[in-house]
Amino acid sequence: MMKKNSGLGQNHIDAFRVDKRFDNFNHFVCFKTFESLIRWDLYRSSAYRELRLAPVKSRIIEVVDNFVVEVVNNEIVACKYVGHASLHWNFLLIMSSDTKESKRFGVLVCEDSEKWGGTDYIGKRFKSLLAREGEHQWVWFNVCAGDLPRENDLDKFQGFVISGSHYSANDDKEWIKQTEKLIETLSRKPTSPRLVGVCFGHQLIAKALGGVVGRNPSGKFVLQTEKVKATKDNIIVSKLFENGTLTVLESHSECVTKLPPNAESIATSNSCEHEIILFTENILGVQCHSECTGEEFEEKILPSLVSNKLLTEEEGITVQESLRVPVQSKELNSVLSEFLHKGQ
Repeated sequence: MMKKNSGLGQNHIDAFRVDKRFDNFNHFVCFKTFESLIRWDLYRSSAYRELRLAPVKSRIIEVVDNFVVEVVNNEIVACKYVGHASLHWNFLLIMSSDTKESKRFGVLVCEDSEKWGGTDYIGKRFKSLLAREGEHQWVWFNVCAGDLPRENDLDKFQGFVISGSHYSANDDKEWIKQTEKLIETLSRKPTSPRLVGVCFGHQLIAKALGGVVGRNPSGKFVLQTEKVKATKDNIIVSKLFENGTLTVLESHSECVTKLPPNAESIATSNSCEHEIILFTENILGVQCHSECTGEEFEEKILPSLVSNKLLTEEEGITVQESLRVPVQSKELNSVLSEFLHKGQ
């Protein structure tokens, strides 16, 4: 059995090394994550050799027959013929410079509670809601485990989404601090990838750029359907609110209480003054959850709020009724997708 190479370190390495010459290309072994080795059994043959692949998180580079194949989230995005003669001892191939790549989108998954399905499930959900038809170049990062895009890889991306989380933007956690640094870097780049923050992501962007995140003004956890209205007139607002208010799902104990310098609050709700914020030309945040459903909130969040006495039984019934009100998540997701793809 092949053992994990602890000397590879905790960084992305856009390369692989063939440690043994391949006599049979029907099988290969590769790193899929830092924690596990995945053996892909293509032709159900027992003959195989080892391929040691540097850990590239959501990205895999594989050797199949005479081809090097790049796979992102189980979808082939690049393929290069190399031939038998190229596959010798210590052969090194740099995919990032040798393969033509289109711009990618990344989901920074900040939720590690099992009830939300894990990093892959959350990443795929955002892709399904925000990607354009036929668009494959979406990857996701397990941010809670310290998995973040490298600074020198940022220009390979068209945009990023920062997800919600049960954590607070004010928690003293290293991955939160590192994500704040990434946000700051993106805000300073003249040709920055576009960035959308959702709930926790929205709040973390505000904090990273000099704003303040605090408890909800009511002092209570907000779990409900709510109407959002525009406070400014710009192209984002005109599309979202052309028919008046927008009905959305809310789930948060904190919100942005003070804007960062130069940020513009463009929509508000009864529970959150700064419901939608345009932080910079390339960075947008929304407090609400257009990626979730009322049924999920009723199943995964409401029972714990009642059992932990954060809501009374009567309040729980009111919340349950509220979560069954139709929402306009599709309209909001359409605008968020357009924002991410702008300039592509």
